[in-house]
Amino acid sequence: MNLFLMAELLTVLAASIIVIFIFHRLKIPAVVGFLITGIILGPGGFGLVKDLQAINALAEVGVMMLLFTIGLEFSLDRLQKIQRYFWLGGSLQVLLTIGLTAVLSMFLRIRLQEAILYGFLVALSSTAVVLKIMSDKNQLDSPQGQVSFGILIFQDIAIVPMLALVPVLANLQSVSLLTLGKHLILSVMAVAVVFLLARKIMPALISMIVGTRIKEIFLLSSLVACLGMAYLTASLGLSLALGAFLAGMIISESYYSHQVVSDILPFKDVFNSLFFVSIGMLLDTRIVLNLIGLVLAVVAGIILIKVITVFFTVRLLRFDPKSSLLAAFGLAQVGEFSFVLANVGQENGFLAGQDFQVFIASSILTILATPLLV
Repeated sequence: MNLFLMAELLTVLAASIIVIFIFHRLKIPAVVGFLITGIILGPGGFGLVKDLQAINALAEVGVMMLLFTIGLEFSLDRLQKIQRYFWLGGSLQVLLTIGLTAVLSMFLRIRLQEAILYGFLVALSSTAVVLKIMSDKNQLDSPQGQVSFGILIFQDIAIVPMLALVPVLANLQSVSLLTLGKHLILSVMAVAVVFLLARKIMPALISMIVGTRIKEIFLLSSLVACLGMAYLTASLGLSLALGAFLAGMIISESYYSHQVVSDILPFKDVFNSLFFVSIGMLLDTRIVLNLIGLVLAVVAGIILIKVITVFFTVRLLRFDPKSSLLAAFGLAQVGEFSFVLANVGQENGFLAGQDFQVFIASSILTILATPLLV
């Protein structure tokens, strides 16, 4: 390995340990600590890390690992227990948030395609942050904990069509109905193949692998499934992250999915930390300070939109006002998958220049505000 890259990685990991320790003492979620670490180390801070391309490459693996483990946790049995909150609550919250954000954005003379993308970005909340806060407060089994979990899982699934639609939005004027139909058919076919593999092939294949009683083969097979499916979906013009999620869903139907989670978890945590640190590095503090009024206005707008849409959704599910308000403030931040979408959006011509900096800054502030709001 290049010694320069080794020094960069050591700097990132060492700084992360210090910042996370401090944030743990302050009872602030680790995700926030990683973002702050990135801001400190990046060009907008002290500039201690210069090879951002290498860090971003490792961070992309982190995104795949994150979606792979989300897929592993998305079992059909687990979904049945919260299906009302998932289907009705999740879909209503996501659609309302996208719609309200898009309408307000167009009122501010933002073009339709970008307004819809902003809706996607605002609709998602942070599963890692919300579950951490609720776990610390012993609220996971409370009414607001259950409904929040159902909505969060739906949001995690909603990232799949959102990732597929961002390139379509970027070329909406030049995309023919035939091309759009082809893209949608590929997405549906990918999901159909996943369910076929999950039900018919994968359980027998995993049982055969487990029968070897060789732990290394089991771990490597899981990684091959994750990376292989990611490569397949990318080859079809979809995204790497989508393939990793689908691979996780396939394995989740196996009796041995919990073993996969325990084996993959250390890899996921390391790469995820690099992902959030790399997001923090993208923040240019000089631009943000010059636009601090706009950033604070966007933060207020995001929190207000999320509180209104989540409160309305949870009340429709016949929860009392207190539980509805707690769920609304708990889900009022921008999620980790929004950063993934923002990167994809930037690759497709959205969020140019200062817009990206305003989004990153306001997103980080909404995450920082969540523990105080709850």
